[in-house]
Amino acid sequence: MMKQSLIGLASLVLIIGALALNAAVTKDTRPVVRIGITAPISGEVANIGEDMVAWQKYAIQELSKKTTKYRYETIIEDDMFQTMESIRAAQRLVSLEKANILLNFGSPVGVATSTFANSTKTPHISISYDPRATVGGYNVSFLTPVSAQIPTFLDFINKKGYHNLAIFGVRSATWQPALDGLHSLAKEGKIKITDEKIYSPGERDFRFGLQFIPQETDAIVFLAWSPEVNILMQQFHEIGQKKPIISLGGSFVVSSHREVFAGNVDVYYSDLTEANDINKKLTGRSISSPGGPLIYSEIMMLSDIYEKLYKPDGKLPTGAEVMKGLRNIRDYKTIIGSTSCHSDGYFYFPVNYYLIEKDGGFKVMKLEDL
Repeated sequence: MMKQSLIGLASLVLIIGALALNAAVTKDTRPVVRIGITAPISGEVANIGEDMVAWQKYAIQELSKKTTKYRYETIIEDDMFQTMESIRAAQRLVSLEKANILLNFGSPVGVATSTFANSTKTPHISISYDPRATVGGYNVSFLTPVSAQIPTFLDFINKKGYHNLAIFGVRSATWQPALDGLHSLAKEGKIKITDEKIYSPGERDFRFGLQFIPQETDAIVFLAWSPEVNILMQQFHEIGQKKPIISLGGSFVVSSHREVFAGNVDVYYSDLTEANDINKKLTGRSISSPGGPLIYSEIMMLSDIYEKLYKPDGKLPTGAEVMKGLRNIRDYKTIIGSTSCHSDGYFYFPVNYYLIEKDGGFKVMKLEDL
């Protein structure tokens, strides 16, 4: 009995030793790239944060299937889509979590983080229309600026035969470049602005202005995000307006109440068809913003940059080296189209046209089919 027990004990020791040795051999010794993400996980636009969380997990899963020199990790902090919270979240990610790079969504968040990124020399990719989010050597925006959509917008309205346009907007740095672009088109005689009403953020009653749109108006341009754009559209229906509605910047597609825009064509910057199908698999619902697939695309693009910058000594590339890699991106294929970084610090995607469907879905329309 004693002899058998000793043999059993010896076997157990050998097994444990073998497992320990195997664990030591298989331990992942690759240097780690830590990607810090701030997202609106709570608050008014938590639906956007939900998409971002799902897509960043998807990106890490996809990277785990590849043979890479670095190991990639993501750390997420809730910024509630608020300026001060986004700064605190960025500070926690860099100071406490040792994030090597920062990603986030939205103009207010992008602008707030840009100063911190420059001061700490931390590469920062925002999804922001506000040009202040791209100021300095450590900031770029993974988004086509609204001003760059103006030429395609002009092609669109010419195709539709819209010359006389009324503008309804909410004052913000996001929409100022679009407003400037429309004013330039008017000065050049390419459009006529029949009416222009720019409201303060937080406005909830647009009915008076919507009732008195000049008769000669061919279409109305909405320049607003949720929740104002949803309220605008709801009141538009309530007073019985029938004018065609168009938008720049994709505010209709971003809206979580997209079904109220059914039948109206929206000018947007990329093809979200495939991304929408994947989003349904990841979250069980249609895509509520481009934030998720853009975060996914950023992570995949960053992994390519880091792999090219790999150093045999295991040291991570500096922030300046990563930023140079970002600014040199040309024709990078993402899930929503091919993109390149331009001198203004923005990544330009091809512009497409969307028809909003009754269930809140959408389909891409070709210009020649409009």
